[in-house]
Amino acid sequence: MLTAGLAAALCAALTVPALMSTHADQPATTNVEGLAARFADDDLFMVNSAADSSRRMYAVSRNGTSHMQLDGSLPFTLDVSYTLNGPNVPVDRLNNASGMAGVHVVARVNDRAGDGIQQLARQMRPFAFFSMPSAVVGDVSASDGVVVQRDGSAITVAATANPGSTLDFRVYADAKHFSMSPVALAVLPQSAPTGYTAQLQSLARNSTTLVNSITGENNDDTNARLIGELERLRERERVLAQQQIAQADAAHKRAFHEYMAAYVSSYTAHLSGSVGNSTQLTALVGTAGELNGDTPLARAVTNLAGAVNARSDAYQHIGAADEVDWIIRRIRQRGTQGLATELSQRAGMNSRDGAQNYAAGQKQLSNAMIPYSMAYTDAYTENLNTLTGGDVSRAQAMGAQAIAQTDAQFGSNSTLTSDQAKVDAAMNELAQAREHTGASSADRQIALRYADRFSNAAANASGAAQNAGLGTPVSAIASQVYDGWLAHSIGGKIVGARTKAIADAQAKERRQQGEDAQAGASLVVASDDDAAADVSKFAGSAAAGLGVKGGGAKDDAAHRSSDAGGSGTPHRERVPESERLATQFGVSDLASGLVLHADPSQVVDETVIIGQAQPLLEAGAAMSGPSGGLASQLAYDTADHWPDLRLLLVRPTL
Repeated sequence: MLTAGLAAALCAALTVPALMSTHADQPATTNVEGLAARFADDDLFMVNSAADSSRRMYAVSRNGTSHMQLDGSLPFTLDVSYTLNGPNVPVDRLNNASGMAGVHVVARVNDRAGDGIQQLARQMRPFAFFSMPSAVVGDVSASDGVVVQRDGSAITVAATANPGSTLDFRVYADAKHFSMSPVALAVLPQSAPTGYTAQLQSLARNSTTLVNSITGENNDDTNARLIGELERLRERERVLAQQQIAQADAAHKRAFHEYMAAYVSSYTAHLSGSVGNSTQLTALVGTAGELNGDTPLARAVTNLAGAVNARSDAYQHIGAADEVDWIIRRIRQRGTQGLATELSQRAGMNSRDGAQNYAAGQKQLSNAMIPYSMAYTDAYTENLNTLTGGDVSRAQAMGAQAIAQTDAQFGSNSTLTSDQAKVDAAMNELAQAREHTGASSADRQIALRYADRFSNAAANASGAAQNAGLGTPVSAIASQVYDGWLAHSIGGKIVGARTKAIADAQAKERRQQGEDAQAGASLVVASDDDAAADVSKFAGSAAAGLGVKGGGAKDDAAHRSSDAGGSGTPHRERVPESERLATQFGVSDLASGLVLHADPSQVVDETVIIGQAQPLLEAGAAMSGPSGGLASQLAYDTADHWPDLRLLLVRPTL
């Protein structure tokens, strides 16, 4: 459970005292006992990233509760630098690199801290740990006193220095596709050798406790049940994808063949004189005229457009399944904290990418169909001329045979094969675009179906604050201030009416999703995009080039075709009403105008990084035991009465 201190820090609504501030009569710069008294029952954790100027310290008490403070002076500092084949390089250059990789770790007493903190630091022993996958690392060399231990798939590096001393060491590894864990610095009060083992084990346990408290994980199986339900939804989408892609692909091939047959049949009907070995432009002009009205060719274009839509829509189930798979991984790594906001943002981005990519795919298909149709007509004309001996009067009777011969030439006619590949590439672009729209649909449906599972973090926010979109943790004071503004100002009343409309729409959508979930409905909604007019542009463009105006299939027939969709689900608007209203009002997650909008993702990311240190600390505890590699360096330490203050700094690396 997050405390008010953490919630306030997330919202930036309250001023949080500095970590090392103490009671007025116990200044931190002089009173070591007063400093440690604030955290006498806590283990302290911090992500020590050079790229992040903010400073958040997480405190986990020995009874398992946790909270967060901002800023403060640390007893020790941690610096890590890297080399590749000699010269220093940024950490991202080392990621996945091959060659001689070097890691230089320096931990020392913080000379910028107050005298009291420095005095405390000199009584604390630093330990540093990191690991590398043994599969990517060959020979390893290290400074004197550094322990390098191979254990199965990992190589763990451990080092320590006397209390108050600087810990400075280097490790070099002959690597191929190098990677490594974060660097963990544990600063522990001076102790008997066996005491260090227990302290490292405690830090390991509490690092896990911290991650669980921030991400919403706990000791029951709430998230496990949620993941189980999501896994079933994912598998259902995969089954639907397999079934509907196969059906839609076969239907599209039939519609495509029927369209080409209708196209060249119309062309054949307009031939005059001798058939010849090349396409007759006058016959094409007549064909273009049949693109208007209720003609076999116009119906074939419309049917092909519907088949393109249906085939593309079927791929939404792949996108939905992949997105649910991402959601499952995200919950396993970071719990459900902040997931609702993240899903809303991903829905918007996937929807945008899907729409943009689909429009580009439609243009690509239109451009590909024009040369394909011309190449097909050229080959058909040549075959028809051979079969009829050039006699136009025999053309209609030999048309089907000429089509069959033309279809058989795709392996030998390089022009046909090349142009067919361009059409196929455009169809693949449309399918991949629909994967984005399927992912967007899954984001929205999951957020609605499981809104109650994702809303625990907002339990302390007022109803008005939640209606306003403050679904992430807010402090009680911030909520009260906001409620007062809503109730007693003109602007507040406008916002109140606006957000009530959004909340009502969301409630309706949640009811619908509850019904869909009970019925086992797909996460994918039917497409509301109409491909017919765009697919028929190639015909209209060809007609315009021949001087025929108004070429193209009828729009009303096209819309009738697209209503069937291809996903087997009822037709509904792709963008929910609540999101449309939120976007219109400028308060959606993609265009947030809320003063108190909170983003807990950075806090979640930091605590997950801290959690990654848990296996390092456990390995370090074993190395600090009587038979461990560090035992000889700890032999002269003695138990002392300095405050029991433990600190873990984690430096993200690759």
